[in-house]
Formats: sequence, structure tokens, C-alpha cells
Amino acid sequence: KEISDTASQVYLDEILTSSDQLLHSLTTVMELARQQTEPSNKQVSAFRVEDLIRDVTLSFEEIIREKELKLDSFVDSAIPDIICDRFLLEQALKILTGNAVKFTPPRGRVHIKAQLQSAHQIEISIADTGIGMNPDFLENIFEPFVQEQHGLNRPFQGLGLGLSLAKRYIEMLDAEISISSEKNVGTTAYIRLPINSN
Repeated sequence: KEISDTASQVYLDEILTSSDQLLHSLTTVMELARQQTEPSNKQVSAFRVEDLIRDVTLSFEEIIREKELKLDSFVDSAIPDIICDRFLLEQALKILTGNAVKFTPPRGRVHIKAQLQSAHQIEISIADTGIGMNPDFLENIFEPFVQEQHGLNRPFQGLGLGLSLAKRYIEMLDAEISISSEKNVGTTAYIRLPINSN
């Protein structure tokens, strides 16, 4: 039985999507394993938080457009250039922002905010209007492979490794991460970071 061109394209798109998901999962597993076994070699530099957040948000332009989400940000003008490993912080922010985008329904909102907490610390938060999480799930949220929903029919794919990896990156920066969430309301992730983690 012949398959129409339209059906063939649908199958091809599904194969490509599945391949991308598998590659992402394998990459995440390998990176988490590497971070747990290899000594950290931080590359410290000074940079503007505003530039970092702009780069993070730009990496989600396509999916933001597809889901018709509003992704905006605010950076406290009092924040000086911070000194830390930019790559580690950027990777952590991409994981947290990616989760916010992933779990926020179409036409929802994701807001990234950076504020000066003291002369020595800033706080970066990523808030969304997504599906939220139950309080009991939050207790183990940073454990590897932990997911609130299970089974082949769960609406969101993934291995449950992203937050474990983000926490590892944050700890390497001598920073702290926490998450608050309310079911069917949204989730906010907080990073408290020294201005100078050299």
C-alpha cells in the first residue's frame, strides 16, 4: 500500500523529532555523568548579566513564537558586572528557562528577573504560568530521573535529568538554587549567586 506524500512527511517529521529527543537525552546523561566524575575547571570572567539573559532568551525564539508565549526579562540596573564561569551559569539558565517554556501552555508567560540582593549577591528568577507541581514532588525535584508524571502517555517527554544538571552547575558557582511551585498556577526557579565567585 502506497503512502501519500503528506503522510510520508508526517512520519518523517515524527522520526526527526524522536531522533532529536533521543540525542538530547543522551547528551544530558553524558554531561551529568561527566560533571559527577571529572574535576571542575572553571573559566572565570567578568560579564554583564543583561547580556547573558539576552543570549539565553534569544536561544528560545523559535519555540516561543510557535507557542505564542510571552518571554520577557528585567535586570536591576544596580547590578555590576559579575565574575564567574559564564558558561556554567548560561547552561543552568537555559535548562531552567527551557523547562519554563516547555511546561507553559500556549499564550502563557515566562519572566526572567535579575535583582541585586546585597553588595555581594544577586538573585536571578525564572517564573512561568505553566502547569505547576504538587508540593510533595518538590522535595525530590533535584534527584536524577525524578518526574512527576510517568508512562508512555505522559504529555511531556524527557528523562528528568535537567534540574539535576542545573543544580550541579549552580553548585560549581558557589551559588544556590531553589524552586517554588503551585499546581495549575506556575513555577519559579531562584538562583542566588555571588557577584564574585572567583
